[in-house]
Amino acid sequence: EWRMGRPLRVRLRAGRDLNAFYDRKSLQFFYDVDRKMGRTVYAVESLDVVAHEAGHAILDVYQPGAWSTPDLETASFHEAFADCSALVVTLSDPAVRRSLLAEAAGSWERSNQVSRLAEAMGRAIHNNYGPGASSDPTRLRDARNDFRYASPEELNPGASDEALAPEPHSFSRVFTGAFYDTMAWLLARALKREPVDAAALDPCETAVGPDPQV
Repeated sequence: EWRMGRPLRVRLRAGRDLNAFYDRKSLQFFYDVDRKMGRTVYAVESLDVVAHEAGHAILDVYQPGAWSTPDLETASFHEAFADCSALVVTLSDPAVRRSLLAEAAGSWERSNQVSRLAEAMGRAIHNNYGPGASSDPTRLRDARNDFRYASPEELNPGASDEALAPEPHSFSRVFTGAFYDTMAWLLARALKREPVDAAALDPCETAVGPDPQV
């Protein structure tokens, strides 16, 4: 395994599909044509997708037992960790932070360019397979959501992506939403305490803050 010193292989064009995955041996990124837009969507061109799959690999190093668990919530946390990795990596770009601040205008409860994950892939899936595959053409998943924890046994396995379902990618949105809401709260607090250009705000420093008790 690559964690034992072997290189982690990366396949940039693994085949035709609107997908990407990490399988403990490699990172694989696929591509396909968005039939409505008429353009080829390469998963590897999306920073969100690349950071997501790399997030799986990083968590696998530190918690290898979480990879093959049959527990739904642990598998969902794996997906959430990957999505949260994408959020943090996206926010590492000062230009993105500046643009986000202008777009949000203090209203962090709204979906925005950072909270919407894998926009191109989400749009292609919606265009190619219809709203049953993805209800919103603007993203694959949105970290800004109102999902609340519920016992997986109480959820409908056939629910659309507008509702919570007992499937790791769907259920992960509970954890991802909580992470996003926390980051948004910390950012709003930091800006209120000392208004600065968003480009100067580092997401990690904002999360930790100057107060060691935070």
